[in-house]
Amino acid sequence: MSFVRKMIVGWIACQALVLIIVAPLGVYLLIDIETSHLRERADATERLITAASSDLILAGDEETLMLMSAQIAEGPDVDFIQFVTSDGRILAKAGEALPLSDDYRVSNLDQISFFDFFAGQKTYNQLVPIEVSGTKIGEAHIGHSLTPIHRQMTLMTLLIVGLLAGVIILTIILSVVMGRRLQGGLTVIEDAARSIAEGEVGIELDHPKQGILVSTVDAFNLMSKRLKESHDRAMNSEHNLRDAVESLPDAFCVYDQDDKLLLCNSRYAGLLATAGLEPRIGAKFEDLVRSGFEAGVFDIPDDQKEEWINSYLREHQQGNVSREIRMSSGRWIRVEEHKSARGNVIGLRMDITDLKEREQAYRLSEGRLRTTVEAALDCIICIDKNGCVTEFNSGAERTFGYTREEVMGKPMGPLIIPPAYREMHNQGIRRYLETGEGPLLGKRIEVVAMHRDQTEFPCELALEASGSGDDVIFVAYLRDITEQRKQSDALHSARERAEAANKAKDEFLAMMTHEIRTPLNGVLGILGLLQDTTLDIEQSDYVRGAKTSGDILLQILNDILDYSKMDAGKLELENAPLRLRSVTEPISQILTPRLETKKLDFSIDIAPDLPECIIGDLGRIRQVLLNLANNAVKFTEHGHVSMSIKKVDTLFGEPTKGVMFSVSDTGVGISEDKHDQLFVEFNQLDASYARKFGGTGLGLAICRELVELMGGMIDFKSTLGEGSTFYFTIPLVEGDPSELEDEETAPTMADNARSCRILVAEDNATNSMIVKLMLEKAGHRVDTAMDGQEAVQAVKSLPYDVVLMDVNMPEMDGFQATRLIREMPAPHCNVPIIALTALAMEGDKQRVLDSGMDGYMTKPVSRQQLLLAVQRSAGEDVETVKQEGVEQAETANEQGLLDHSVITKLGEDTAPELVPELLSLYIEDTKRRVTDLKAAIEAQDLAKIEHETHTMASSAAMHGAMKLFVLARRSEEHCRENNQSDAIDTATQVVDVAKATFEVLNNVISEQA
Repeated sequence: MSFVRKMIVGWIACQALVLIIVAPLGVYLLIDIETSHLRERADATERLITAASSDLILAGDEETLMLMSAQIAEGPDVDFIQFVTSDGRILAKAGEALPLSDDYRVSNLDQISFFDFFAGQKTYNQLVPIEVSGTKIGEAHIGHSLTPIHRQMTLMTLLIVGLLAGVIILTIILSVVMGRRLQGGLTVIEDAARSIAEGEVGIELDHPKQGILVSTVDAFNLMSKRLKESHDRAMNSEHNLRDAVESLPDAFCVYDQDDKLLLCNSRYAGLLATAGLEPRIGAKFEDLVRSGFEAGVFDIPDDQKEEWINSYLREHQQGNVSREIRMSSGRWIRVEEHKSARGNVIGLRMDITDLKEREQAYRLSEGRLRTTVEAALDCIICIDKNGCVTEFNSGAERTFGYTREEVMGKPMGPLIIPPAYREMHNQGIRRYLETGEGPLLGKRIEVVAMHRDQTEFPCELALEASGSGDDVIFVAYLRDITEQRKQSDALHSARERAEAANKAKDEFLAMMTHEIRTPLNGVLGILGLLQDTTLDIEQSDYVRGAKTSGDILLQILNDILDYSKMDAGKLELENAPLRLRSVTEPISQILTPRLETKKLDFSIDIAPDLPECIIGDLGRIRQVLLNLANNAVKFTEHGHVSMSIKKVDTLFGEPTKGVMFSVSDTGVGISEDKHDQLFVEFNQLDASYARKFGGTGLGLAICRELVELMGGMIDFKSTLGEGSTFYFTIPLVEGDPSELEDEETAPTMADNARSCRILVAEDNATNSMIVKLMLEKAGHRVDTAMDGQEAVQAVKSLPYDVVLMDVNMPEMDGFQATRLIREMPAPHCNVPIIALTALAMEGDKQRVLDSGMDGYMTKPVSRQQLLLAVQRSAGEDVETVKQEGVEQAETANEQGLLDHSVITKLGEDTAPELVPELLSLYIEDTKRRVTDLKAAIEAQDLAKIEHETHTMASSAAMHGAMKLFVLARRSEEHCRENNQSDAIDTATQVVDVAKATFEVLNNVISEQA
């Protein structure tokens, strides 16, 4: 064998040996490269599935999972995919899935060995676990096809075989053509290039040590490397683009220049799938539209379909689509399409169903609002920030005379606002735009408006603002109140007339009370003097009867005034222990003369089972009984009159114990048709009755009111010509007999002092009552006068031992009364007069003495000092008495509202059981004065403040309200010093302290009641 042949055989052997060694490495390298690419694609698919499928599996959205499976199965190396829940249930799948045996359950491509490829494994089954918060909820099975790798492996094997044969042939031919020795290297490069052309990237050839292929291999490797980098960048760009497209909130699509679907996101695919269309890449737009019509996706009438399709396609081709499409499902889709610089059509599909529903609701609401505004009787006018009219309802048209079309968009001011108020209107708008505040916003006021004919009329205005900045809207609600104003003026005039009439009535009652009480006090005083003379038994009975009748007459006079109090709801009752016999005995004495004149029999029957003592208002019960008894005697010519008192077990149909008082007679009776008129004020059943029997017709009306105030009921039974029985029932409340006073024992005066006749002139009813009780408890006889004028008349009529004169009184004060008394002839002018006043400032004492008074006592006054002053004044030695309690009150601790020792002393000086009533009267009187004081403070009337605080100071001290006394006295001093600021400030404190004092006194009343 020649050397060349040996060399050729040896070369062939060497080449064969090298190829045998290198071939498996090349195949392995090829497999490694391909599996690396497959691994990247599998990892990308795993990330996609992990990110997108968990929420779908939790939601059970199998339809979307099917769409996702179909998209993934369209990949070039995916044979199948399926989603399986943790319990093995298949939710979705695509492709031809193989049984997932343990041999194929591979989670890592590296687990497939080199020999597995030669063993013929066709599929790489990828297992992707799907977890939520660390909990596995399912898994995805993906079958990646290994066929491309097998193909490359086959090609590589064939290449190796070819190379081996070629090397051998080339080696054989080498002896002929040495240049053919390079053929093997070029073939490798060619095959590598072909692999790259088929999609493989990253191929790198072995670098030759020397030879002419060195630079070629370098160039090839450089090219392969650059190609790999470009491929990676392209893949990253594609992934980023897909991520961006998927993240869009709306359906997104791109159609190329041939009008084929180039790219879309899952929302677009889902939209088409919902319509029953297949979102295939490369599908033509027109085909999709027409398929949608055939499937009945679009809510377009049949006769308009072709025109609508052509119009839609024309806009699509121009790349200028902006339309809203209603789907057969009721959904609304907005389509927006624009053409890119490269000629592609980029489109968006947005679901605007909710927006459409809100728009429809808004239009419906706007329609309702328009209907409401138009139906409103009042004027509704809206203006913008420039003052121009944006709304003018029919009510405004009727009121102002303009039509809506005439005023819309025009400034409102010149139309309906009088010239004098227009600038104010403009300033109000500017102020709101600058500050967001307006003085009229949210208020209801009266303004003057202007009609189209320039006449002005009053309107009620309510103004509101909505929005801010350029969008602000002012809404004005106006109402023509011309007729309302006329009615109001008429009502005001009528009220003034009524008030004037009431005032005249009150003045008349006050005058009549004064005129009647003055001579009546004289009569009672003379009867009292007559009782002090030597009288026989018969005369004493006559005087006592006359005195009793006079007292009852005075009580009736007061009751007539009570009717006006009842009418005003101001009458209060006294609840105190009383004997039922005390009710009837004076009535019997009063009726006896008339009964004897008419020769009528009279009887009183008091049931034996009645308690000895009950709780009630003795005067009111006696007043009702006397009225009924007087009527019975008046309307009875012969026969008898009887009175009875008994217990009953029901009241108003309820099982409540009560006391029934009844008066029966055998008089004229009452016909049935007159029964309803009997208790009506100032009504008499027959005019002949008034002529024959007299009367005002007010008595029974007062009786009814009094009985109802006592919580009872009044009624009657009558038969015409046979007689009547009037009866009333009040609740029965038993009292403690030990609390009854001994009627046979007259009060005696301490220290054997003689009994005096005393006149108390005091306008404050509470103070007058307290002083009277103190004196009468000591055995004195006391008359009262409500003002200086009554006091002068009383002194002129009767001889008094002492006069206790208040200084500040209405009609005539104590100074004027004293001066008139001193001008009387003797002995009236010599009566001792003691000032009983709250004046305690420096100089007041001397002023009182200079006026002609003999003594000076400041309120509050104690019983001991009052009696001492009376005894001294009744003797020859008359001294000025000043109560130490005043100085103590002036220095009292202002923090204490009430001095309980004064309350205790008040009970000792009068009667403990009267304390609650006295305190209640004081509270009622002071509340009225507080109201007057507030009005005086508001009017800054110092004279009125001085009068009210002076009166309040005297009453406060007598009832233990020491702090109120100090503040009232201080305010009075500021008024007298003309210190307006301090006087008003202190008077304001008086109001506050008075309220607190009332609360404390009410507690005392509750404890002692």
